[in-house]
Amino acid sequence: MDELGDRNGYLELSSHPIRFEPVSKVTNVFFDDTSKEVLSVRAGGTLGVVVRGVGRDHTFRMEDRGTISSLKFSPDHTVLAVQRNKNSVELLSYNDGEIGPGCVQECRAKGANLLGFIWTNNDDLVLVTNSGVEFYQIQSPPPEDQADISSYVMSLLPGCSCVQGGVELPPSSLQVAKDRVAVRHIRSYNIPCSWFVWSTECCLLLLCIGAAPTTSTLQPFTFKPGQSNKLAKFEVEVSSGSSTHSQGVTLGERDVCVGVIYGAVSICVLRHPSTPTIAAHLDVYSQNKDGVFRRSHICRLELTGRFAVNIVDSLIIVHHQASKTSLLFDIQLGGEVSGGVTSVYPITVPRSVQPFSLEEPSAVPSTTAQPILVPCELYAPTWVVFQPDIVIDARLGCMWHLQLRLDCLAKVMEDKSQLVDSLLRRKQAKPLVLSVVREAVETGQLGALAQIFDKINAAYRQHLNSILQSQMGESVSAPASSTTAPEIKGVVIEQADIYSSVLAPLMEEAEKGETRLKEGGEGAIPPSVSSKLVVGVVIEYIRSLGAVGVTVQHFLYELVINALVRSRQFYQLHQLLQYHVLADSKPLACLLLSLVSVYSAGKQLSLDMLCRLNTAHDEIIEVLLSQHQVIPALRYARSVGLAETVSARKFLEAAMICGDSDVFYSTFNFFGLRNAKLRGSSAFAKGEHCDMYVEHFKKLFGEIPDYTIQQT
Repeated sequence: MDELGDRNGYLELSSHPIRFEPVSKVTNVFFDDTSKEVLSVRAGGTLGVVVRGVGRDHTFRMEDRGTISSLKFSPDHTVLAVQRNKNSVELLSYNDGEIGPGCVQECRAKGANLLGFIWTNNDDLVLVTNSGVEFYQIQSPPPEDQADISSYVMSLLPGCSCVQGGVELPPSSLQVAKDRVAVRHIRSYNIPCSWFVWSTECCLLLLCIGAAPTTSTLQPFTFKPGQSNKLAKFEVEVSSGSSTHSQGVTLGERDVCVGVIYGAVSICVLRHPSTPTIAAHLDVYSQNKDGVFRRSHICRLELTGRFAVNIVDSLIIVHHQASKTSLLFDIQLGGEVSGGVTSVYPITVPRSVQPFSLEEPSAVPSTTAQPILVPCELYAPTWVVFQPDIVIDARLGCMWHLQLRLDCLAKVMEDKSQLVDSLLRRKQAKPLVLSVVREAVETGQLGALAQIFDKINAAYRQHLNSILQSQMGESVSAPASSTTAPEIKGVVIEQADIYSSVLAPLMEEAEKGETRLKEGGEGAIPPSVSSKLVVGVVIEYIRSLGAVGVTVQHFLYELVINALVRSRQFYQLHQLLQYHVLADSKPLACLLLSLVSVYSAGKQLSLDMLCRLNTAHDEIIEVLLSQHQVIPALRYARSVGLAETVSARKFLEAAMICGDSDVFYSTFNFFGLRNAKLRGSSAFAKGEHCDMYVEHFKKLFGEIPDYTIQQT
């Protein structure tokens, strides 16, 4: 690892960053956390405002009416909100690069300072002041009578004045405009506030409403279109030291982030040490069923200094600037529990983000026209992170998305059971999970294989349960909280996946290796994977499936039986069948019958299996007839109540083929008596197509007896 990154790191920056004009004396850069866009404002907007984001790139101009503190678009990009002073925000209509008329909304609370504003929906705007929260609805339709826009806006809310083209106009000179912006107040919350944090993903606003020597009080709000909800406030610890007051340790907005961890809204709070000898912590507060946030986990950082936090795919990533490394936490892996709070540690050693180089055009003309790659400084002081996965370097003019390299993570995690446990909760990790399982077999890590299979099949069982519930019309119950978060979906490894990606390739490799060993004689090198090893792995997988109540698919049994027969391990096969390790099924019985030529006991084992199933009477009769055991087949049919329904032609044909006249006579008499009993005549019906067998009986024994007399 060097200062420009770790090529084996489990984090990387997106290969195509969003490029924007870097910060300079002329250009100010703002990040819109709602639309995840960067806005570069040149000369207060007179030289242009460039908006860059994923799938969006446009430019517009606006009048310079003072220093801009913040500007953000509504999610549908129809209104631009601009803050220039401490008590108001301008709301300007926007349409295809053109700034239209709007209004200036002042804080309702007298003397309040505007800390910032957020768009919670296309039409909903929230102003956060040091006196509380103000919730507004933005309205664009103008009055039908085309009245003066000033009177329209002023009638909606005192304190609003109109703006057109970014310039405030006196009411007497206002003109009727096509696109107008108006504001309607919905609700206010009067709460002292020192700073706030907003999460677009969770629609959750978090205010810091009080500070004590060792704690701070946070007040959460949730928002829906046109609605707001105030949740229960809670206290968080400020310092990771003792409970005594430590000078200089305070909680700021950069120490708090909100995100979704495994489908639940969570709040992460950095606790800085009170003394240099104590390491920092990251506390995770999760919502309970009552919607109250309580501390559930403590991430032990074991470091001090400046940190930044991202939440990517439910993994908590803590960046440490001094060491230029990142720590990875998975709270679902568990840890030490004390007082209902779980302490978790990084799942592997800290590593740096992988190196990244920017493509810069060459200043000197070149025939090759190859771009120049300039290495970027990682963990630079100019880095700023935003949730969930955004990293911005305003000096370079780049915005990246932080990405996981799960393949690199798999290489550095020694505990493969823990690795699979974590990978099963990651999106798009199925191929990697299967490769880890195969590697565990090939490298002889059989001790961890049972735990790996148990974790895989536990997730598989949950998946099957969710399918069953959806088919039954039942919904999975969710915590009764006012916040909603997307359901996390992990990896599901089905039996077909294990068979096609792990077991079948390994068995094929083992067979080839054993063939080469036989052809090579005594000097040949034994294969690394034997069929005996693969059979043991399959049996362990079958055990794990049975432990969670999942029905084993036939192809797994077939793999075991064929391997044991090929290696002539008949005793082991008999034991597996006798003790029902291989569960009874019709396909399995048919497979045993097909192996009679090499495994003579397979016939009786298959018959015993079909008898135990008690649903395979027709199959048992077919097996007996195929073995020319016609009389036993008749006896079995009579014992299970099928004597009056079985096909006479099928039995007579088998009796004639066997070549035993006594067997044919007994069989013919059986069906003659059945005809007399059912129809009052010993003759066969035309639909039974038994004429040739009647002629065969006459040829052997003469005239057919009158079975009706025998019935009487």
